[in-house]
Amino acid sequence: MTEAHRGLRAAFAIALITAFASGALLYQTNIRANRPPTFSRGGTFDGRQPQAQNLSVPTPSPTPVSSGASISSATLQAPADKQHATSTGRFPPLGHYVYKVDGTESAQPFGSRSYPPEMTMTVDRPTSANLKPDEFVFDLDFSSQHKEREIVQYGASGVAFTYEAGTITFGPGFSQSDEGNYTPPMLQVPFPLKAGTVISGKSTATAADGSTSRVEDWTVGILRQEKLNVLGRNFDTWVVQIHRQSEPGGTEDVNRTRTYWYSPEGHLWLKWTEDFTGKKRFGPGTFSYQTHFIATLDHVEPI
Repeated sequence: MTEAHRGLRAAFAIALITAFASGALLYQTNIRANRPPTFSRGGTFDGRQPQAQNLSVPTPSPTPVSSGASISSATLQAPADKQHATSTGRFPPLGHYVYKVDGTESAQPFGSRSYPPEMTMTVDRPTSANLKPDEFVFDLDFSSQHKEREIVQYGASGVAFTYEAGTITFGPGFSQSDEGNYTPPMLQVPFPLKAGTVISGKSTATAADGSTSRVEDWTVGILRQEKLNVLGRNFDTWVVQIHRQSEPGGTEDVNRTRTYWYSPEGHLWLKWTEDFTGKKRFGPGTFSYQTHFIATLDHVEPI
């Protein structure tokens, strides 16, 4: 074989390898990143990240959901199907809650990026999720590269997380996922609502395989009452802040502060801010992540 032929063959082989690698990266970023995440609790992820900011979806002929005082001037409704258990009384109306978002997230060594201007938080009770009577699934769809799930318990002592999960993709198909069941549930909004209330606790996050991911010390306090204008009118809200700090020795380090504007009328936070710094160790490496954002309710759509 001549030098020219060997050179041509080598160049062809390199071209094939490059094409294959490029195709793999495109698969990772364009296909795999757009698949709904799979979490061990809560059923199928209900992602509704809008295309071209169009969040309208057709629904079957609805029947009203009895949910106490609606958080909108319009009656919140949901389809009359058996896949969703309706909420009543002290629970939030089922629906797609669309929030305006302003903020950034970053990971090393991938750098920082801004959130899309809207995210959808779906509040549901799918019958396949095997929930307790006072639990709801909150699916948070920030983008095709960032999705979260919270299983939220509405108990006598307040609103608490019994489970949290999330998956985030940075770079060419680099994804990190995490999930944990909380024992005891992690309080987010204490009852009764009273300014000056401060409650501290400790919750253990257990992964799907039964291992302990981290132990978090948390303190939640009710700061004040405040009127908030969303959905075309003013709502009376309680401003509640929770700070979470993981204890040393786990595979995950978490320092997280959330501030909620919680509406007793809708049994839900109409606005919240988040400041999060975390690290997750895996093998010889560490995934470091930071985020700060403000989310304010813009409109609500029925399920």
